[in-house]
Amino acid sequence: MPSKKKAAPLPPPPALAAATAAGRLPWTLAHTARLGRHAVAARAITPGEVILSEAAVAAVPRARHAGDACRACTAPLGPTRVVGGPGSAPGAPPPSYCSPACAAAHEPIALAAAPGRAAVRGLAAAHGHAHAHGGGCCSGDTAGKLGVEDLGDLLALVVELDAVCRVEAAAAAAGRRAGGEEAGAAAPPPSSFTPQDPAPAAASPPGVAAAHILACGPADVAVLAHAWDRQPPGWRAQVSAATAGLADALRGAPHAPTAAGLAALASRAVANAHGTGAGNPANVDFGFGLFPATAMLNHSCSPNAAFVAGDSSSGSRDGGGAANHANQALMTVRAVTPIRAGDQITVAYINLYAPKGERAAELAASKHFACGCARCGAPAATGRDRHLQAVACRATKGCGGWVLPAAEGDKKGGGEEAPHEQHAHGDACGGGGGCGGHGPRPQPWACEACGRPAPADGSPADPALQTSRAYHTLGRAFAALHGGGGPGRHATARPLFEAVLALAPKTLHPHHAAVFDALMPAANCARAAGDGEAAARRVGDLLAAMDALVGVPTAEVGNLAHLHAELLAERAAGGAGQCGGGAAAAGLRRKAAAAAARRAVGVRALVLGDDHPGTRASAALLATLGGK
Repeated sequence: MPSKKKAAPLPPPPALAAATAAGRLPWTLAHTARLGRHAVAARAITPGEVILSEAAVAAVPRARHAGDACRACTAPLGPTRVVGGPGSAPGAPPPSYCSPACAAAHEPIALAAAPGRAAVRGLAAAHGHAHAHGGGCCSGDTAGKLGVEDLGDLLALVVELDAVCRVEAAAAAAGRRAGGEEAGAAAPPPSSFTPQDPAPAAASPPGVAAAHILACGPADVAVLAHAWDRQPPGWRAQVSAATAGLADALRGAPHAPTAAGLAALASRAVANAHGTGAGNPANVDFGFGLFPATAMLNHSCSPNAAFVAGDSSSGSRDGGGAANHANQALMTVRAVTPIRAGDQITVAYINLYAPKGERAAELAASKHFACGCARCGAPAATGRDRHLQAVACRATKGCGGWVLPAAEGDKKGGGEEAPHEQHAHGDACGGGGGCGGHGPRPQPWACEACGRPAPADGSPADPALQTSRAYHTLGRAFAALHGGGGPGRHATARPLFEAVLALAPKTLHPHHAAVFDALMPAANCARAAGDGEAAARRVGDLLAAMDALVGVPTAEVGNLAHLHAELLAERAAGGAGQCGGGAAAAGLRRKAAAAAARRAVGVRALVLGDDHPGTRASAALLATLGGK
């Protein structure tokens, strides 16, 4: 029988340990049995302050964006793009780079990765699951298998990680030879990612402390937690077969990896990778990469920090990533609320605006832990999430209350995150209340005002029936919008989305998840129809719901506030959807637009930074509206 003895705590990433020991970060890494490794503020941190800037050990564009994103830094391509060059792989699309400098810096890694990249497409087609669905490198169908595109993305990142490690192993071997060491003292196979001492840290030049960039390397990847044994058997079989094929393709290369080493990289990537490019104004996740220091930050459904991917073309570097090039994918983490000394620093791994059960199921399936944050631990009757499933009470005439599902096992109090380290060391669901990791269970419903239980008999007063009808209509709306209906798809989908929204507040709470999910597509449909007034109203409703449900600044809130300002400014100028009212009404609209733009500037400055293109765009819009 397997031993039940718990694994020893993993050590900190060496580059991160060196940076924290030198006092270069406003936080330190702590460890407890409950939280695993986690970040703790070493001093008070103010909103907007940079907590961490980290270059990816490796990052790749997602297959669907391969022609739109830089092969090296995953930034969207511009007029200075470079297509092709060293490292082009037979059978794979030619690599594209955002600039000649990025292409030149990435050349050693591109050359090392070329044989693996040539094999990725065929391996993904051979071992990918044709019917898997979902987004991201770790999503799949109910059997736990990865789709062809998802498997291809995961293999591409594994190939890139292996190439980075082999380039660094070759550089280390060359350094030893130059120092007179025997050839027999070669480094171990690189994809084992054996921990080793970090390279000396580089000091930040005067005046650029905020731009100081931590560059982790293979030694830091070696100490990342992973959850191979917790992945579904189908996933393990897929990845084992595909990485065995990769190992065959790389056989004979200097410091060639083993199939087991590549499979371990895949497991670490699934557990710890972050999307890149999601902080741009379009909020498009162009790629994903591995950031070992960022991976030390635990999840919360009410986080006090946010991470945003961007470009690292400037700033000093610190750590052991010798192969990291100057224009590599960068992850920047900023505080979004005041953080006291001693507080844990947390970020969000998932969609924060889903009901608790859905969030719990996603975390259990993809990250293998149960969230114990204050928001998830709040009782169903008083938590911020309660209205995501609320239905109007019909048990008592004129009640006016909301019927809520009484979640089983509500936690009393609590407020700390379940450990990120549960990827490797904790229970997948922990048995804690509110986990929801095994899917929805039948739950009793009762009104929060009159206390009467709701019927569960399929009658018109049955909240499950009302919710089911709303989601059925919502599903039809999304099918019309995304079903390839051509130019008229917005016109076809709009009345269906509006039918869902019309259920609030007489049937569904205005913050019900079905209503929330209908607001943005309804705004897009209205905008496509030239109805700017309706679009602005729906975006405003969505912002109000986001404030009520989470209430912390996020990149999504900043993007929506900017869109809201644009729509309101368009109305003030007499554009599409303008409903009249004369100069006085136009002045009020202009004032509302300036307020929305001001909010966009404030949120984006906190989350993205003052110099981010999104923040500058919001500031420029505010200036055109006469605001400050």
